[in-house]
Amino acid sequence: MHVSQLPDTYLPELFAYIKGRDTLYRDFINLPALEQRGRVLLRHDVDDFLERSVAMAELQHKCGVCATYFILDTAPYWQPNNPDMWLKIERIQSLGHEIAWHNNVLSRWVQTKRPIDDLIEEPLLHFLQHGFQILGSASHGDKLCYEYGFVNYEVFTECKRSTEAKDFKEPVIEIPKVSMKDFGLLYEAYHLPRQQYFSESGGNWKELPQVQHFEDKEKITHILIHPQWWAL
Repeated sequence: MHVSQLPDTYLPELFAYIKGRDTLYRDFINLPALEQRGRVLLRHDVDDFLERSVAMAELQHKCGVCATYFILDTAPYWQPNNPDMWLKIERIQSLGHEIAWHNNVLSRWVQTKRPIDDLIEEPLLHFLQHGFQILGSASHGDKLCYEYGFVNYEVFTECKRSTEAKDFKEPVIEIPKVSMKDFGLLYEAYHLPRQQYFSESGGNWKELPQVQHFEDKEKITHILIHPQWWAL
């Protein structure tokens, strides 16, 4: 179902379902395995329209839930010298949300042939200089991933290709490898444990998360929402 077909009450109702179990990624990774059970990790890949992410963050704050926002350093809004961009990101964090990195580094490497270490360090340094300590990443599904047969998280030695990448062809290039730990990164979103995963990639839910999906208090659930599809 496309997000435009949903009633205006859908997101507040969804947030009500998960309230009390919502967990930031940075907090989830520090929990013992037994305490990870039943947690809901709400994630936003900020591909476009940073303003809509601010609106989403404000709605979530009003509903009493938290989320992790993955900022894309190849997006049109990414302008490291623009104070307004940082004010928007700061606003999101000030509402109790986590700021993390939407990793598109292999796509950048294919285009620029710059050293892979530089391409990772550059955005992370910008974040740090503006007061944001980045602890994790979520791989971005750039069109070049499909053309060259890679997943952006495959740059990390800790990350093998997961089931979500079944539609990607085999790599036609040799992928450079580095360790997440060398850059202070502690997690990749696609490689954290879960029993349920919901996403509205492209604006369409493959399966719409509803109240019955949260009745099992043992399941770890990840929900990916792209703010660009939601006019709040």
